[in-house]
Amino acid sequence: MAFWSRGVVRWSVWWSLLALLTWALLSPQPPRVAQALLPEEMTFSASKAVHICAYAFLTLLVLWLPATRQQRVALWLVLASHAVLTEVGQTFVPGRHGSIYDVGINLLGLSLGLVVSYLLTRSSQPTTLEPRSPSVPGSSVAVATTSPSQQ
Repeated sequence: MAFWSRGVVRWSVWWSLLALLTWALLSPQPPRVAQALLPEEMTFSASKAVHICAYAFLTLLVLWLPATRQQRVALWLVLASHAVLTEVGQTFVPGRHGSIYDVGINLLGLSLGLVVSYLLTRSSQPTTLEPRSPSVPGSSVAVATTSPSQQ
């Protein structure tokens, strides 16, 4: 029972965060909030940093979900599609404009998240020492390997 409830909570959190990001990207409010809180010269770079961090965070959060490898790849493809479609959607929102440049910024965040995800999963794979047949008679060498299920 605990597995299912924990899984439901995790999936709910991930989808809720994606919905919140969607709202933020398609609402005219975030640019107004940024203009009210930040000096004018910082709004552009802060906006792009938020895009990168949001997509990187959601990409990394996929590792937290109880999902198969295929499901994770599907979620990363959902995020890539989201990066494009929200920019298209912004062209219909007053006070917003979508751009191919912003698509690239969103995908940069996703790519950063994928690289970190790869590094995290790669470094968490345990290695074992297994004897290898010696190339020189009478010598013995141990080699670090990963099990086939981890490759």
